[in-house]
Amino acid sequence: MAEKRYPTRHTTIGSVIDAGLKIHGFCMDCGHDAEIDLAEVARKLGRKHSSLPMYLVPKVHCDVCKSKNVGTYLADSEADIPAEHQEHVAKAWRSKFTPPDTENQ
Repeated sequence: MAEKRYPTRHTTIGSVIDAGLKIHGFCMDCGHDAEIDLAEVARKLGRKHSSLPMYLVPKVHCDVCKSKNVGTYLADSEADIPAEHQEHVAKAWRSKFTPPDTENQ
């Protein structure tokens, strides 16, 4: 059985990279969800930069709509993506990209 990793131990970009974890970013405006390129973040901000959302979020934006209204979460694999983020992304996509019901107008 795989060892369970506890995200609270990984408080720097370097420790997240070394643990083989991923940080995903999700846009609250358009619903885009993507893995953040940690090697690029480490190159720009340094391996000692905090990976905690309160310090990382102000440094990133959505690649699709350029919004700064984003959130981040730490994941070991796709299965570790929190259900509330999966639901938020699904709801955002439905609201932004589902055509309005024109039959009832």
